[in-house]
Amino acid sequence: FLVLSMDDQIVIASLGATAFVVFAMPKSRAAETSRTIGGHAIGLLCGSLASLIPHAGHASTAMVYGLTVGVACFLMLVTRYKHPPAAGTALGITATGMSTSTIVFVVLSVILISILRIVTLNLLQDFSADD
Repeated sequence: FLVLSMDDQIVIASLGATAFVVFAMPKSRAAETSRTIGGHAIGLLCGSLASLIPHAGHASTAMVYGLTVGVACFLMLVTRYKHPPAAGTALGITATGMSTSTIVFVVLSVILISILRIVTLNLLQDFSADD
């Protein structure tokens, strides 16, 4: 919240969801470092490219947003970097536009979250089996 503005609330929510997956379900496949970093990299790429597509009206905006999330999800599936919160990164970057500060913040946040997971993995309790 100190670095990003409220315009970036979708990206902030995406990173919050990543933190939840990584620290509440650290042994899940979606919490794996490669999937966390790879998923957000795909989200950043798709969102950045989609933010270049002009969309003026509500219908075209909805189509671009849907296409971005769909392509990001598809790419996460075929590359095996499945990390569901990263679809929010794709949507957030598309909605707010590409900015260096947002991209740097996402990259640094995802790397920090991944490092913290690696360091604390043996200390964390996995709540994914407590449905």
